[in-house]
Amino acid sequence: MSDIITPALVHERDLTAYNPDMELALMFALIEFEKRRHEQYRGAKYEFFSKILWPIALIQAGPENYIGIDRMKYFFDLEFNVTNYLSPQSTIISKIQQIREPQVLTNLLSQWIEEISVPLKQELLINGIINPEILHGLVPLIKMAREKPYNFVKWDALLSIDDLFEIAGEYNQVLKNIEKVISNWHSLQSKIQQKQDYWYVLSSKAANASEQEQIERKIEIFNKKILNIIWDCRSEIDYLYHWAIPGQNLNLVIPYNEIWISMYIAKIILPNNTPKFLVLPPSILSEKLKTSQRIPVDTFHSSFHSILKEKFESTLETQTQLRQKIEPKCNAENLFLKEDANKLVTRGFDKIQEKKLIDTNYIDDLRLKWNNILQEIK
Repeated sequence: MSDIITPALVHERDLTAYNPDMELALMFALIEFEKRRHEQYRGAKYEFFSKILWPIALIQAGPENYIGIDRMKYFFDLEFNVTNYLSPQSTIISKIQQIREPQVLTNLLSQWIEEISVPLKQELLINGIINPEILHGLVPLIKMAREKPYNFVKWDALLSIDDLFEIAGEYNQVLKNIEKVISNWHSLQSKIQQKQDYWYVLSSKAANASEQEQIERKIEIFNKKILNIIWDCRSEIDYLYHWAIPGQNLNLVIPYNEIWISMYIAKIILPNNTPKFLVLPPSILSEKLKTSQRIPVDTFHSSFHSILKEKFESTLETQTQLRQKIEPKCNAENLFLKEDANKLVTRGFDKIQEKKLIDTNYIDDLRLKWNNILQEIK
C-alpha cells in the first residue's frame, strides 16, 4: 500500500532525506535530548515511541492558490474577526438626503463618526485550516514528498473530500464577503462625496466661522474614518491570502492533493504517574551545528517547529477522544517492540558513529538507553 509521504528527517546540506536507519537513530537521539533537557522528564519511563503519519490535504482555493487542511480536524483552525458594513439599525444612509440645517449636519456627523469609530466585527471560524507558519514551513517537505509504501502508524482522517471542498468554499466565501463589504463602504463614500459640496455650502450658512470650521473638520474626519475601514478590510484580505500558497510553489496542478506528514511521537510516564507526549516534527539537521550533547541541531524555521510541536503536544494532552483514537495504534506500532526497528537503530548508530555526527561517548550512552528500554518494556 502506497501514499504520498514527506520525509521526517532531512540533510541541511542538500535537502535529501536520511536513510531509515539513520533517521530512526537520530530521532531517538533527539527525543532523548528533549527528555533529558527537561528536569521533570528525566526520571520518566517510555510507554511507546512511534513514527506516525499526519493526514493533510492541499486543496485549491481560488484560481492559483491552495490552502492546507488538517484532515483530522483537531490541530488547526482559522479563527479571525472580519469587518462588517453598517448595522441594519444605522440611519446614516437614510439621513444623508434629509439634511437641511447646519446644526442638524453637525449633530449627525458627530453621531456618524462615533458610530463608525468602532466598526462592526464578525467572528470567523473555519475548522481545519492549517495556519501560515505551518503551511509555509511544510513547503520544502511537500516538494520532497514521494509515493511509497508505509509500515508505521497512519492517523485516521476524519474529513471526507466533500468536507474539504466545503471548507475551501467557506474560505473563498469569506473573501467574497469582505470584497462586498468594501464595495458597500465605497458606495457610502460615493454618496457622501456627492453631498459634500452641498454640505460645504450648508456649513457656510452656519452661525459663525467657528461652527463652519467645525462642520468642515467633521466631514474630513468622517471621510478618513471610512477610508481607514476600507484599508482595514483590504488588510483582512491580505491576511487571509497569507493562509494560502501559490500552487506553482508546490508544483501542484490538480485541485485536490492528499499528503501524509511523517513525524515521531513518544509517550512517557513521569515519576508522579502523569502521562506526557513528546512530539518530534519534521526536522532539517545541520551536521555542523550541535547541541551541548553533540547532537545535530534542527535548523528548520523556528516558529514552524515550535508551533507544530506545541500544538500537537497540547492537543494530545487535552483531547481525550483524540488520545483514545491514536494511542492503540501507536502502541501496536511501538518501535521499541519491533525487531526490524531494533536492527535499524543499531545500524543507524553505527553509521552516525562512522560519520562522527554525534560524540562517541554519547552514542554509547544512547545504545545503552535503547537496550535498557527494550528490557523494561518487554
